[in-house]
Amino acid sequence: MISINKQTEIISRFVINQYNRQIKNNNRNLQKPLIIGINGPQGSGKTTTCEQVVTEVSQKLKNNVITFSIDDFYLTHNDREAISRANHGNKLLELRGLPGTHDIKLGTLTFQSLCEQQPTRIPHYDKSLHNGRGDRAPVSTWALISPPVSIVLFEGWSLGFKHLPETRLKQIYESSLKSSSNSHLPSHKLEHLVSVNNFLEKYEREWYPFIDAFIHLDAKDINYVYKWRLQQEHTMRKRGLSGMSDAEVSDFVDRYMPAYELYLPALRDKCWFCIDDWNKDHAEGLHEGKSLRILLDRNRQVVKETD
Repeated sequence: MISINKQTEIISRFVINQYNRQIKNNNRNLQKPLIIGINGPQGSGKTTTCEQVVTEVSQKLKNNVITFSIDDFYLTHNDREAISRANHGNKLLELRGLPGTHDIKLGTLTFQSLCEQQPTRIPHYDKSLHNGRGDRAPVSTWALISPPVSIVLFEGWSLGFKHLPETRLKQIYESSLKSSSNSHLPSHKLEHLVSVNNFLEKYEREWYPFIDAFIHLDAKDINYVYKWRLQQEHTMRKRGLSGMSDAEVSDFVDRYMPAYELYLPALRDKCWFCIDDWNKDHAEGLHEGKSLRILLDRNRQVVKETD
């Protein structure tokens, strides 16, 4: 098997190729940084790998490369509590994580500032606050990025998920009610799933247009997330930070599973840049070579890579 460092090697090569390719083809305004979206389940090693890639690519290209996460744009604790109250009874929106719990405007303004090569503060979210429920850290702790920035790695567990037509969502939900499989969808009301689905559309409209290339870290079994997320929490507690109990982690991950069930199949099966089936062939031709999929086993080791 190949060690987790293989993730760094594969992604670094992909990032450098994308940068050189777009410089050569002059397909983008060189003033704007190359923005690469990276999707991967919780605990899959996205953050650590991105930090390693930043070091590797920065050294090889001699350029300013940065990384940040969709988690950095969570709403403040108070704003998330307000979302929870406004969606009373919807467990999917009780805690952070699902579409609807991020500050879309803050993310958009951050991307715009980076694309305009302005000095930009990247928000920071402290997950250890409020007994593991988290809160946005003070602005004084946010990293200040000085231009020019050549490459941005933007990672997140749900980044790249695309909303479903409501009729399709209803079909999947009704099918889960009749199925004997271990689906998480029947644990939630259809209208609660629809609410999250509607929120997701805003991410597509506001954030996705900034993304120039896409990487998908996929798990052979999405249930690995329970083990991976638990390991993360244990590590945080060993560092002396407060966090969730094992039971709370399991409940926390349970709330993410419906999104994996609904949106992961399309991310696996289609070109991420495709808008719909009608223009799939055109989109795949237009964006050929601009996406990468890496398959991981339960120990986060790379078992396969495809473009």
